[in-house]
Amino acid sequence: MKLVLNIFFCLLAGLLVYAAPNTYDYGFCVLVLVLFLLNVIYYFVSKQTVSGNVANFDFFFIFSYGMTNFIYPVFYKPNNPNYTVFELPFNDNVISKSTAIAYLGFTFFVLGICNYRKLKIKKAKTNNKPLFKINSLFIKSIFLVAILSFIGYVATGGLTVIQKVYSSGDGGKLTEVGVYSYFNNVFVICANLLAIFVFLIKDKKTKITAFAFIIICGVIMLTTGSRTLILGLGLILIVSYGTFVRRITMPVMILFILIGSFFMTVIQTTRTQEFSSKSWSSSASKNVEIESPFDIFNDLIINNRNLYVLVDFADEHQNVFFLSAISDLTSPIPGLFRYVSDSMNVPKELISGGDLPTFLELGPNSDWGLGTNLVGETYVGYSYFGVCIILFLWGFAVRKSYDASENNIYAFVIYFLLVSHAIFFPRAFYLYQPRTVVWSLLLVFILLKITNALYRKRKHLKMR
Repeated sequence: MKLVLNIFFCLLAGLLVYAAPNTYDYGFCVLVLVLFLLNVIYYFVSKQTVSGNVANFDFFFIFSYGMTNFIYPVFYKPNNPNYTVFELPFNDNVISKSTAIAYLGFTFFVLGICNYRKLKIKKAKTNNKPLFKINSLFIKSIFLVAILSFIGYVATGGLTVIQKVYSSGDGGKLTEVGVYSYFNNVFVICANLLAIFVFLIKDKKTKITAFAFIIICGVIMLTTGSRTLILGLGLILIVSYGTFVRRITMPVMILFILIGSFFMTVIQTTRTQEFSSKSWSSSASKNVEIESPFDIFNDLIINNRNLYVLVDFADEHQNVFFLSAISDLTSPIPGLFRYVSDSMNVPKELISGGDLPTFLELGPNSDWGLGTNLVGETYVGYSYFGVCIILFLWGFAVRKSYDASENNIYAFVIYFLLVSHAIFFPRAFYLYQPRTVVWSLLLVFILLKITNALYRKRKHLKMR
């Protein structure tokens, strides 16, 4: 029955795309929003027959997806069309069609992520720890690499650069690549891994130390104005808590979302100020103005413009296919993208996933970016079929990694890395940071090999 209904939603979404008006139509956008909400309600109701825990990838992704694609055309376009970045020019005749395409992508995501096996309905258990084992040396080795990489990041000037980026200082660009950026990659990976494994640590002293390190590093990065690391770590910890300690129900999760979104909005609107306690609190009190209940989610909503820009670009010109994926596909190997981009006679922004909206509006080498949109990137890449296939494959990948995570440490890591990106995904490129995945799995593999060998050697010496 679930499969039949999901296929029905997919077909209905396809009809809406076909019937979408060629101009902005408020009533049509409301219809799409209502269908999206019905689809969401059905998905969560059907899933709650198995588990009452909503702390998972699905919840955060679906929430972000809805804010990123369906709120502006219904709640802002009629009365406040120039809301924030929407004052920049874009073709509003594609709004209705783009909204329908976003719904089409969502239906195929749900088609892929749903589990269609017959499950016995029973009360959900908590504290379901995975079956694989990790030793204390493994955790301590991650901790050591994290500390060394963070020291290297600070020593090579990474913290100074990111402070300049978010305080509009000279010389700060997120696109810059230096030695510090590689230290940052390793540090973020280790911080994520510590958050992923922290609830599996049996030794209380080690667990408390890991928690303290995660919080301290997150706060340090937050004081620079960057919210990415602390939000990713927060998502991992929330989902881990709901999975291994105590179920988190829908009302509690909604409260988390509201508090967290307001806090992140405060950070966003004040991060152009120096982050001393006096100026930060003064800026927060003066700059944070909430005129609509949705304003606290504006960091998601503003990426809706990118959907319209990318759909319009694909309709007016052509699909870029794999061209925009070159940067992500080459990212696991340091220096490879620079070599490839230098060999191609095209602007770097056209082969860098997520840079096209910024390039179209601000030109090359912009000091700041407009972000992008998951649905828009899949559409500009491969048209309607790309939206359907890529969103389906992502849903399928999330389900498979979750199902395998109980027995396989690598699937466990992949799933929680996806969790850390769940809020960002709808406003990001369709390839999830291959460098992060590859380097994380490689680090886990190496450290497991080394620590397991040391653990066996230590155990053997004790037995002699």
